[in-house]
Amino acid sequence: MKDEKLLRFLNAVNFNDSLTQYLKDYTVKEVLLEQKTNTMRLVLECDELMPINVFNELYKSGNTLKGVNKVIYKFIVKNNTKYLKEYFNYYFDKLLSKCPMLECIDRDKIKYDDNVIDITVLNNIEKNKIESLKEKIEIFMSDMGFDLVEVKATIDEEERKKFKEELNSTVEVVQNKKTRQTIKGNPISGDVSQIKNLMSNEDKVVLIAKVFGLDSRSTQSGWYIITLKLTDYTDSIMANIFTKKEEEYNYLLSQIKKDKWYKLKGNVKYNTRSNDYEFGINDIETYERKENNVIVRIHFYARFSLSCSYYDESNGRCS
Repeated sequence: MKDEKLLRFLNAVNFNDSLTQYLKDYTVKEVLLEQKTNTMRLVLECDELMPINVFNELYKSGNTLKGVNKVIYKFIVKNNTKYLKEYFNYYFDKLLSKCPMLECIDRDKIKYDDNVIDITVLNNIEKNKIESLKEKIEIFMSDMGFDLVEVKATIDEEERKKFKEELNSTVEVVQNKKTRQTIKGNPISGDVSQIKNLMSNEDKVVLIAKVFGLDSRSTQSGWYIITLKLTDYTDSIMANIFTKKEEEYNYLLSQIKKDKWYKLKGNVKYNTRSNDYEFGINDIETYERKENNVIVRIHFYARFSLSCSYYDESNGRCS
């Protein structure tokens, strides 16, 4: 490796020796330290960008560097004609982990035309979501050496028409009250809210949502806490269950599973620590969805809210 500074950095973060061949022509252009966040920004020059798996290892290794909270990278690439799709998908996966609504995007239909990334969507909700992330994606791609990348979202009118026909022919079958199982608290009644509309403190809120993340812990003061990440594909929210009964805690963990849908009732309150609204759960029921006449793909659910009685294609809203 021709750059001694880079070699010392790689040794300091215990970077995989077998992958250093991909960085042999890289040189350190600049090292910046953001004092407020204690973040190091490493600017590297190279002829060609490294494969995405190598960058992933570099990113993970860099975050083990002692004395800083995080290492971020910017590449100045002389010949950046490779790996556009791979780097975009890498960052899209990062966004997806925080925004499950992006599951609705069919990545096989994303078009890469020179420096334009054209994301095909079915409605205005999806288009607006992509446009809200456009700047973040373009900044990341620029940092990866793709300086002139433009991200845009295009509604596929033919697919939208086809989806509308499928939606009209779909009959939703849900469990009746006798077969629903109450996991916690009491049987749930009341109108269902959409997560995107939860913008104030509110009691007795009913949600139908999918669990896409689950964590659990106990405290020294005797509390058992289960934290859920919930989505109804209009938005997502953190939710918490508190109990002092270990038996109930273990039972709930056995009943609540990732990627399953539930009906939940509780209170929405603003958390000053997270600077966001959170959902305190009092009641939980099982909730199943079945569709007739259509082979359901995961992104199909993202086209409409579970609480919709009618889906308006003109504005991408449910009523």
